[in-house]
Amino acid sequence: MADFYDRFWFTNEDEAFASVPGLKKICEAIYKDFDASYSSDTPAVTVKARLHRAVAEHFEPVIFPHSPFFYEMGLRRANNWGTPDKSVPNGRLLHKRFDRLRGREWDNIDGEEINGKSMNPFDSIGLFAGPETKGFDIDHHCPGYSRLFEKGVNGLLGEIREAKKSAGEAGLVFLRAAEESCEAVLLIADKFALKAAEMLRGAADEESAKYLRMIENCAKRIPKNPPESFYEGLCMLWFVREVTATLEGVGVSVVGHVDRLLYPFYKKETEAGSLCRAEAKHLLTVWMLPTDIKFKIGNSYNYAETSSCMTLGGCDKNGETVFNDVTLLILESQDEHGILNPKPNCRFGAGSPREYTETISAMMLRGKNNFALFNDDALIPALVSAGRDVADARLYVAGGCQELMCEGAEHSAGVYCTLNTARVLDLCLRPSGSAFIGCGPDNIEELPKIIEADTFEIFYGKFIAEFKRVLENSMSRRRELGKRWHEIHPCPFFSATIEGCVKNGRDYTQGGARYNDSTLCLSGFATTVDSLSAIKKAVYDDKLLSLEQLNSVLANDWADDEQLRQTLIKYPKYGRGETEADEIGNRFIGDFSRIARSIENERGGRFNASVFVYATYSLFAPFTRATPDGRKSGDLLSQSISPSRLRPTTSITDSIRSAGAARFTQSSGISVLDAQMPLGRFAPENVADIIYGFAAHGGTCIQFNFVSADELRDAKLHPEKYPGLTVRLYGMSAYFVYLPPYAQDEVINRNMYGN
Repeated sequence: MADFYDRFWFTNEDEAFASVPGLKKICEAIYKDFDASYSSDTPAVTVKARLHRAVAEHFEPVIFPHSPFFYEMGLRRANNWGTPDKSVPNGRLLHKRFDRLRGREWDNIDGEEINGKSMNPFDSIGLFAGPETKGFDIDHHCPGYSRLFEKGVNGLLGEIREAKKSAGEAGLVFLRAAEESCEAVLLIADKFALKAAEMLRGAADEESAKYLRMIENCAKRIPKNPPESFYEGLCMLWFVREVTATLEGVGVSVVGHVDRLLYPFYKKETEAGSLCRAEAKHLLTVWMLPTDIKFKIGNSYNYAETSSCMTLGGCDKNGETVFNDVTLLILESQDEHGILNPKPNCRFGAGSPREYTETISAMMLRGKNNFALFNDDALIPALVSAGRDVADARLYVAGGCQELMCEGAEHSAGVYCTLNTARVLDLCLRPSGSAFIGCGPDNIEELPKIIEADTFEIFYGKFIAEFKRVLENSMSRRRELGKRWHEIHPCPFFSATIEGCVKNGRDYTQGGARYNDSTLCLSGFATTVDSLSAIKKAVYDDKLLSLEQLNSVLANDWADDEQLRQTLIKYPKYGRGETEADEIGNRFIGDFSRIARSIENERGGRFNASVFVYATYSLFAPFTRATPDGRKSGDLLSQSISPSRLRPTTSITDSIRSAGAARFTQSSGISVLDAQMPLGRFAPENVADIIYGFAAHGGTCIQFNFVSADELRDAKLHPEKYPGLTVRLYGMSAYFVYLPPYAQDEVINRNMYGN
């Protein structure tokens, strides 16, 4: 399997065609059919469906004789989970439409300049990061696996054909495209069945013959029909994930709520004696392997980000606990074989069995730092408060990193935009002379300097007013771009799997799904809260200096003011259980959530407020000058909802209490506490107690890094001694020795709890 993926490790179109035998010919045939039917006046969703049909007709299935699964179409880079690529067919329509609209209202579609000014705000002044320049999040998707397990693609086709009977003209355009795309998916499966039958005639050994027979029989049924066995369920999940990514050109980050979906089959078959535990474990192991292989996580000098996540645990739509032997088999297999992906995003609550939390805890204590833990008791009510039905909220999944979405009912645009909130405060105190990106090229202005404020209440009110204006103006521009996204990159098959799109006769990019919210993320939360706390105490409570004097100190980056800096560092800080700072944190997250929910997105939904990061606390740092909390210009910002690094704390309990006091459940997004813990100090039951304590205080998501700082430092010097040393970075895990030195140093220097 690895040898095949090696052939797809290309970096440009020419290399792709040169390195994969037959790929150039296949792509040329697809493009010939597609271009012959393409018209700029034809609805994009119709054109996309025709592309799906051309792909289905011309692709050549790739089957690995010693794997029982079928999914590889050979039309994506190995290290790609679906995001569009102009080198291969899934980016063909996207880039044609970009070319068509370039030079008009989409001048900045690739972050170009308008009137000589950069329209990429991250590049210009470090306010934003993410796919905001295109107005749509093309990553972090989850197909409607539960609907497919219930109906199969034939069931979707039945819904589409019934809806066509009463649809209006616009609805018919979408429904016909969805129908054609679903039929293309069935043709793809048929070709896998034929390929398996062909290969079976020359099978080299009995194992290959066994697997090829399994594939032939399964591909005749899946995904046409709902799965009827544990094996067919696994095939459905992986086939749908991979084919959707290849056809639609969107990042399919979630491969399903695996233990919930598969356990009924496992239970039935093991009780009947047609499947044993060892067979099921082998199938699960082989099913999980492709991602780690494709991304070369064990021998490549990179982050090995795969975006591939699976959800485990939690509950079903009726609220019944999900924890079973499939859960344990997945965890055992990842533990025994050192599998990192799909990343296990594990849901839990106060009622979760100790066996579940202690199994995860024991793995982490063995250095398996690849878990994110999600608190159902906080997240389900938060989702319901934002308008989700409770049954849909109970089926939430998290994918990419920790982005929330109700499986089969929405695309929540998990990182629609990340805002550097510390930079907003920075610019309010000391305008930089750089342009702030407003809602268009004719609306470019700076944030006004907050010069006077007689009380902290007045200062805070002015800051929040500017914070709101930043979000409203920026989202306004992105909203206008996003409203046109259905003309650029619709996804008729993906939409057909999502509840609401067929009924409403609209692609999900047009707001056809049941829920249409997007997610706004904050970076530098504790840095901002601590800075507000410092302003309150130093300027208004203790009257150490005026606001103008503070600005002068910051402008000099604390030069000649180290004593003052140390005084401000000792002031109340978020994450240490200090009431004054925690109260500001609570107020700030409440205001952020209120503002986010007041803004409409491109699909008619609202925004969910989240506090989690990818690498923005590092990437934003060079743009963010000295801040009132004592941080120097260019220093790292705080990470997610973890405390800043200015005044280290050893008490994980204090940080959990602060997270509870800030009441992140006010927001309907996800807020993540990153906790670096020392190896050798805890037993599994101790870690489980911390997890339950986090839930009891209303925390939403926690992820641990159990490491030895000395071992990390030695691994940096002697990587050959630590090939399997795993660390948790943001929403991903990686082998420490393959990280670049600056990333290694960042992990080494994180706050260590529990010393």
